[in-house]
Amino acid sequence: MTAGIRSSNLPLGVLVEVLGHAEAGNGQRNLVRAPLDALADAVRGIVVNDPSGVANLRVALEALSNVVNGKASQGDLATVQQALAPLQQAVGGKADASAVADLLARILRIYAGLYPAERPGDNPVAFTASRAGGDPDTLSPLDTVVYPIRVVGDGFGVEISGSREVWERTLHAAETTRLWRGRWRYVRTAPSQDPSGDSIVALVQWYGADRSLIGSPVQVDAATPAVGTPREFSAFIGISGVTGVTVSRPAGAVYFRVGLKSYGVEGRTVLTDLHAGDISDIDDAIRRLVPPDAFPALSARIDEVVGDLADEVAAARQAESALGVRIDNIDDRGDQFTQAIGNLQTEIFDGRGGYANLATRLAASDRAGGLTAGASFLARVSAQAQAFNGATLSPYQSKPDFSVSIPAGSSGAGTYVAAMRSFTPDEIAALVGQVVVFRTVYGVSRPDFLAEKPLDLAVRVLRSGTYVNDGIVLSTRQDGLFITRVCAYRVTAADSLIGPIIQIGSTSTANAHVIRIESVNFRVETTDNDSRTGSDILLDRRFAEATPGIGPVYDVLVPAPQLRAGAAGYVEGQPPGFGLRIPAGQTGSGSVLSFGVKVDPADAPLLAGRTVLVTATFTSTTARSITIGMVTTPMADAPRQVAVTPLADAQVSSFRRVVQFEATLTGDEIVLAPYYGLLSDAVASAEEHLILTQLTARIVASPSDAMTLAEENALIAARRLAARAAVTIPAAADTYAVTLKVRQDGTGDFASVKAAAFSIRDSSAFKRYAIDFIGTYDEISIRLPRFTDLVGHGIARSWLRGYQAPSTPIDQVNNNSTVDVDVTCRFLDCRITCQNMRYPVHSETNGAVPDIDERVFDCEFENFGNDEVRAYVSSQGGDPNTVFATLSPWGYGCSSGQTLLIERCTMRGENGFYVHDNKDFTRPSKHVVRNSKLIGRSEYGTGIIVQPLGGGEPLVVELIGNQISGHFLLSPFPWLTADPALQLADRAFQLRVSGYGNTPFAYDCQDLGARALRIESASTAAGTAIAVSGSAVAAIFGAVTVDRSGGGLRGAVYGAWEVAGIPFGLSQTAGLTTLGQRLGDCRTTPKTLVVQVNGGTSYTVTFSADHRAQSNATVLGIINGALGSAATASLMDVTERWRPAMRDEEIEVYNGGATAIRRKRAVAYASSQRTCRPMSADDPASVFAGIAYEDIPPGMTGRVKKGGFVRVGTDLVRGDNAGFIRGDSFGLDANGLWIKNATTPLLWAVNELDVALPDLGRIAALRDQLNSSF
Repeated sequence: MTAGIRSSNLPLGVLVEVLGHAEAGNGQRNLVRAPLDALADAVRGIVVNDPSGVANLRVALEALSNVVNGKASQGDLATVQQALAPLQQAVGGKADASAVADLLARILRIYAGLYPAERPGDNPVAFTASRAGGDPDTLSPLDTVVYPIRVVGDGFGVEISGSREVWERTLHAAETTRLWRGRWRYVRTAPSQDPSGDSIVALVQWYGADRSLIGSPVQVDAATPAVGTPREFSAFIGISGVTGVTVSRPAGAVYFRVGLKSYGVEGRTVLTDLHAGDISDIDDAIRRLVPPDAFPALSARIDEVVGDLADEVAAARQAESALGVRIDNIDDRGDQFTQAIGNLQTEIFDGRGGYANLATRLAASDRAGGLTAGASFLARVSAQAQAFNGATLSPYQSKPDFSVSIPAGSSGAGTYVAAMRSFTPDEIAALVGQVVVFRTVYGVSRPDFLAEKPLDLAVRVLRSGTYVNDGIVLSTRQDGLFITRVCAYRVTAADSLIGPIIQIGSTSTANAHVIRIESVNFRVETTDNDSRTGSDILLDRRFAEATPGIGPVYDVLVPAPQLRAGAAGYVEGQPPGFGLRIPAGQTGSGSVLSFGVKVDPADAPLLAGRTVLVTATFTSTTARSITIGMVTTPMADAPRQVAVTPLADAQVSSFRRVVQFEATLTGDEIVLAPYYGLLSDAVASAEEHLILTQLTARIVASPSDAMTLAEENALIAARRLAARAAVTIPAAADTYAVTLKVRQDGTGDFASVKAAAFSIRDSSAFKRYAIDFIGTYDEISIRLPRFTDLVGHGIARSWLRGYQAPSTPIDQVNNNSTVDVDVTCRFLDCRITCQNMRYPVHSETNGAVPDIDERVFDCEFENFGNDEVRAYVSSQGGDPNTVFATLSPWGYGCSSGQTLLIERCTMRGENGFYVHDNKDFTRPSKHVVRNSKLIGRSEYGTGIIVQPLGGGEPLVVELIGNQISGHFLLSPFPWLTADPALQLADRAFQLRVSGYGNTPFAYDCQDLGARALRIESASTAAGTAIAVSGSAVAAIFGAVTVDRSGGGLRGAVYGAWEVAGIPFGLSQTAGLTTLGQRLGDCRTTPKTLVVQVNGGTSYTVTFSADHRAQSNATVLGIINGALGSAATASLMDVTERWRPAMRDEEIEVYNGGATAIRRKRAVAYASSQRTCRPMSADDPASVFAGIAYEDIPPGMTGRVKKGGFVRVGTDLVRGDNAGFIRGDSFGLDANGLWIKNATTPLLWAVNELDVALPDLGRIAALRDQLNSSF
């Protein structure tokens, strides 16, 4: 394509715009300048219909435009005059001489300074930080303290830090016949936290005849430029409807001004040029210089080029369409394959032997074990729900209407929620006549939920286009705060949507309740067991060995047999303790086979709340009944008996016996010990024996939907294998298909790690490479290929030392790392550092490479920083702020489905560990750091930074047994996704951060402005509540959450939508999610918001104006005007409520009093270790339980921080504002607020920002006591 041409039938007068840019690659267009005398050749080319003349004319016009905008010297003006003479000759004298004279006069007027200032650094008073309308004289000039003057390569400019903007003060008149050229030039001098997150946006703001704002700013350009590289671009502004004009004048616009906005908390940008110039005279002059008879030829040539392009685009779209069809076919085949695998798992794992039919099989246990064949299907489910009698619906686990809230005083009767899954016609055809069994786990807010709110209905079905309720309930059971419900339904040919349903059947109004869907699993049941084939029997005999889980028994089990009544150990061909024999004439009564299964403490939390199916396979010649059970050993308690549900005891062959049971775990077990006892008093007539040959465990139910059950099982199996393999790391040579040895003495395959990595071309999952290196290597920019491991021999022997000289160009300092990875790989037993660079290891895929797996064992990573470069830049008169400042030891941007495991490593830098996601993920990512040191090197350094950017899927971080120096920072910026469904106020909705056994750290969150709409009752009396309805709810609330109330807490609701107008998307577009924008233009179709206060009076708010340009304050004023004194609408920071869950530093307590426990205030123990109340200044320190992480109304439970550190400004509500230092204490004043050095100290300052809870001291004392005993 000819450079610069973008449209057909283009009026020549607009060639200034079309031909004023050049393609710069990667979708960018830059200005290009050329000698002005090239204009003559350009015009000559057009006259003779030479296509190259188009491109030449482009550069000549650009040069002329630069002169118009005051960029030329007096010498340049002489050049203009000299160039115009041959230009006239070139067109054969056809140009009007007066046009040339007018053009020269215009140029001289412009150069004489009759137009406004163009460079903020030279004349900051001509610029402002506001785009407000009205008289420009009332706008404050730029404050050079906030916008300091900086010197860059282009001269003086103003520095923009963080998220700020600069505008011209001048308003330009946008007449209907005038054409303007806006121009922007800037240089990025310091980036934001990785990822860049520092978009620079060029803007145009329109104003009406009265100088009032018209709409939001028009975005002209958005870029994330490299540090140190100037960026310059222009746009043409004005005549509406003219092809090629970048920003057309909207209806009613009379004035405009141009501006620039920068994003990025730590970012720095120096703006050198910002202005708009009137180029209408040049437009007119060029029209008159070019002969009219040249227009048809030029237009024909443009049409020809554009036509060629259209053909190419059509061909590309046709190829894209064909590719899309192929992808759809592949997806369909993938779905069929997944279904086939699910069916196979059903046959392998469900163990149908021993059950005569569905009823007897399910009667064996109301838990209905093995419900994993169809897997969890929350990812493919949607709720079908409706609320009645005071109940409200809200989202949960990113699923709309997955949670039901019933306030105290309301019954919620009739409210229903169904988890509906769609089935394809092929799936329905395969399922017709089959029974689908659903097992659903619901989380509830009270242990007496079922007693007060019994559940009705079983299965909901969309049959022949009509919803019907069908199926049967097999069991409903509540265990603490979880309800497990099992239902069955026989599929018909007319079905399309099927799912379990619950309906609130009670009219009780006593207590507030919440019920939400935690997980849904299903299996397909074959009811005609008489049709079992030989293959079924073979599978029954093999399923125990085939089931994924613990693994080979002799490697992991610890037997502890108890032999009674003549029984003896069976050792023939078997290890001791794995079996017993009962000699003839003996009973063996009371004998027990017990097997201890060790659980890594790091893995134990993965089993919290999980129901585990334990399957034991025995070689057996005894028909005696077996009594089963299980004892577990917690981390910090005595062994305890666990309730088990027997499922099967079947002799599947003459010598093979299978025993199954289920048990639910709590997550603190480090030993599971299933046992099998023989209690019969019958005397053996011949020797009998019972020998364990296989023991497996499998998760069959989980309260979490972060992963499917299959993924949870696979994760635990992989972790166990990794733990066993870690003993032999670094791996033997035969572990890898190819091992490349790197040795500096020439004895290896390579003398350079980089050369070894570069040589790999065929690595794969089936051909894994190892780069085995010894020595210290001064290398940078090493890129590891996929399935390639970097294997060292200890941090003292294997060191990649990335170093660049202080005089290295800044762009190389800011972009080079020692090692770059975006693939599945491992790092073992090595040291990697960097200095005067970006990162030691940069693991970044920009979200483009899903499902990779990175594992790091026994390594050290250190970022020594860039102080040498800063000093050098300063010595040369440069700006040290342009040097990269995010000094992480492991720069980490994860992708969809990615996993990272870091174990036994040391990470040092300005922060210890850092992870961000990207936009629009399809699968969760998981990042585990355990038994490592995460060191934020400065006095108030950051130990951990987690940065959710709108991936939309769970971002799981587990921190286990780490030494952490520095605080935990949540930094949800920039919000990269443009998905409307993900423009949520809760920027932490996707985070799943947990851990235990770490050194204490405080938590802090950057408030980046995201807000939700909240309406709160004015009453604190019993029955205080807010309910909202009406057509405006979907627009400005989205999903509605009912806030906790009672005991002095005001009833309130808040929405899911982000309404503050925070920037989002790659272009960081701002202002599109405000209340006004979400309401839109309501003049034709008004929207209503009905607010019911305290279950009584309803107030109706009518939105009937064009609200798009209204501020949030204006919309809130409309709502509050209707509510009066009954309730208040405001904006709420939902993200601020989120906290990471460190299991050993917090507890869940029950408020047994009549007064609510307020968040960020002190909690006191009441009658037991789980029953608490608000603490007062008169209470002794001995009853202090901790600090409430959330409001806890009477009769409900909530999170309490009982140990570790908290940041005073984040987690305490203070009654004073006194500064403090290490050693100061905090207690309560008469109002229960925190004050420094109170009479009864409860917290102690560890620095000027954070305090420690007393539980920490007890832990330290215990550790000291334990250490002294060894």
